[in-house]
Parts: sequence; structure tokens; C-alpha cells
Amino acid sequence: MNRTKRSVNLGLFTNIIFSILKTVIGIYGKSQALIADGINSTSDVAYYLAVSIFMKKSQKPADEEHPYGHRQLDNIAAIVVGAFIVTTGATIFWNAMSTLFTIWKGEYESCQSFLFPMIIASITVVAKIYLYLDTKITYKQTRNPTIKALMNDHVNDLMASGTVLISLIFAYFNENMIWIDPVASCLVAIFIFKTGFEIVVDSSNDLMDAMPDDDFAKKVEELVLKHSQVHRITHIGVHKYGPSFVLNMTIEVDSQLTVAQGDVICDELEEKLLQEFPDSLKKTNIHYHPKTRG
Repeated sequence: MNRTKRSVNLGLFTNIIFSILKTVIGIYGKSQALIADGINSTSDVAYYLAVSIFMKKSQKPADEEHPYGHRQLDNIAAIVVGAFIVTTGATIFWNAMSTLFTIWKGEYESCQSFLFPMIIASITVVAKIYLYLDTKITYKQTRNPTIKALMNDHVNDLMASGTVLISLIFAYFNENMIWIDPVASCLVAIFIFKTGFEIVVDSSNDLMDAMPDDDFAKKVEELVLKHSQVHRITHIGVHKYGPSFVLNMTIEVDSQLTVAQGDVICDELEEKLLQEFPDSLKKTNIHYHPKTRG
């Protein structure tokens, strides 16, 4: 948890600084691209605060109303991040299209001072590379869906800031290429929107207790059906528990077996599944009933 909290707080602090610097320098240098990137960083601050609140509450222990604990709040936080990313992508795209229209009308006022905007954009690129690598290490250790969402957002920010930097450099050397900034911003906005949408879909699937993937379900079924006393699987489902899953399964066994023998089969299967999937499964609950005749 300390590693996760550190990554979140580091991202929050960095984005607060960048949101102020980008907006102020963007207004000073009349760089619409940098101002748009400043808006992006400001939205980052908003959802980092939301993530911090959700992640703190997700650590609350299980109670009577929430027997599985409050870890699902991690997925809710990831959806919040994804929603902000989608909104940011749409905002950047709209701003870029508006700028292209202004250029077409011949009313666009290009950046007057390239030095400070380029410095801020360069610093942002370096900082986002570091933040991405930091959250990537954290995600490998925790498998927290919120951290994965933040990691993807750092990639989006890196692309956005990289685009701003490249466009400023091109515009500096060729005043006739002022259109390159909004065109590149449109492409980045589409990528950002796609990434945010995927985060929302993935986290929503976790909240709806969807299987991690088809390969996982197939391997679980193959392992269970290898047991000589198991005739078939009548039900299989998972419940998301933070970065892991609780597996619930119902199997059919011979009707002539005793209750004790049925319990032994379930215990054996539960142990095998936990050994086979130590990183994926938090707990397994296997129920059995007698094989129906006919």
C-alpha cells in the first residue's frame, strides 16, 4: 500500500506543478497547445484527488454489509480515471479542431515566445517518462487496476506533451507550419480517448465479475476435469477481490460418494487451483452435488 500511495502522491504533486506552469507559460507565450496541455494536467489533478480518496477507502476491512471488503473501490477509482481521460481526449480534440478552423479563417495568433513553452514541454516529457516507469514498477508489484489506469494516463500525457514540444520546434523553424500542432493534437486526442474508453470497459467488466480472460477459464476447467471423480462443471464464476479473484465453482460427482469423500475432492481441487494460479486467485469455493442420472 505504501508503494501505491507513493506513486499516487508523486503523480498528484507533479501534475499540480505542471498544471500551473503550463497554463501560465501558455498564456504568456500565447501557445494554445501548451494551454491545452495545461488543461490536461489540471484534469489530472482532479482525478488524482478522486483516486486518493477511493484508494484510502478501499483499504477498509470487510464488514457485515461488505463481506468481500471494499477492494472494489479500486475498480471504481479506475473508472473515474478512465472517465477523466475520455473527457480530456474529447476536450483536446475539440480545441484542436477549433484551432484548425481559426487558422483556415486566417485569424490564428501564433505563439510569440517559443523558449519558455519549449522548456516546460521538455521538462514535462522527462518527468512523464519517470512517472510512467515508476507506476509500471508499482503495478508489477501490486497489480492494482487504478495504478494501471494511472500508468496508461502517464503515456497519454507523454504523447500530448511530446506533441506540443515537436510542434513548437517545427513552428519555430518554419512559421508556415503552424497547422502541425492542431493536426498532431487531434491524433493524440483520438489515442487518449481510446485509452480512456478501454480503461472504463476493463474496470466495468471487473465490477460485473467477468472472467479475466478465456484462457484462464479454459485452464481452470481443464485442471478440474482431470480429476477422476469429477464428471462435469455445472457452474463457474469469479468475484474480483482487488488485484486477485475469488473463484466459485459447482461440480458433479458420483452419487454413491459419501459427504466426506465429496469434501475431500473439493479440498484437493481448491488446493491445486491455488497452487496453479497463485497470483490470480485469492480464494476458491467449490461446491459439489451428485451426478444426475440419464
